[in-house]
Amino acid sequence: MNGLGGGNGELQYYTDENVVVSDGTLKIIARKEEYNGKEYTSSRITTQFTQDWKYGKFQIRAKLPGGRGTWPAIWMIPMYNAYGGWPDSGEIDIMESVGYDPYKVHSTLHTEIFNDANFNSQKGSSKTLSDPMNNFHVYELEWLPETIRFYVDGELIFTYVPRDYKVCPTSQQWPFDKQFFMILNVAIGGSWGGINGVDNTIFPVEMEVDYVRVFQSETITDIKPIE
Repeated sequence: MNGLGGGNGELQYYTDENVVVSDGTLKIIARKEEYNGKEYTSSRITTQFTQDWKYGKFQIRAKLPGGRGTWPAIWMIPMYNAYGGWPDSGEIDIMESVGYDPYKVHSTLHTEIFNDANFNSQKGSSKTLSDPMNNFHVYELEWLPETIRFYVDGELIFTYVPRDYKVCPTSQQWPFDKQFFMILNVAIGGSWGGINGVDNTIFPVEMEVDYVRVFQSETITDIKPIE
């Protein structure tokens, strides 16, 4: 998808030329080059208007870029803002990482009352990996009615159940009952990734994706692969 980066003060311009498939994997490449008034180029892949889901199991096997200033992400947002603009209609961050803290990966949820604009009240957790830049890891979301779980390499790192917060689940804490689509991108700089600046000696860098797998079912206990 071409275009400017997200609304987080990011420094890259997204182009189709920064995505390649080679040797059986997909690469999203960030480069230090001027393009349309930006100092960096990168890319993002989105399933918007082509594929969206409500509930399921999502597994992404990926190797992350390294270097200060990088901000790779694998995430999901709603097709339509049924409950209002961000964060009211929800955001599911399956994996985020920032290059100045390269060994830690984060899985996070944002809702109307739980979000990083509201005193960092977003719900989620993180895991430290030995070398996510040179080794593939599997980042997984299990999204069920009223329960969301995040895993890394099959290890559960966080469970979100809105009933745990002792109020009746409403869209304020559970907007995750609508169709969401997936985004994979590598941002440069920005409000989180660029806190400690950008190391211009690292480029080009890439997020390498081995596979994206989606399993879905109408029941909570029987999640099967889509044919």
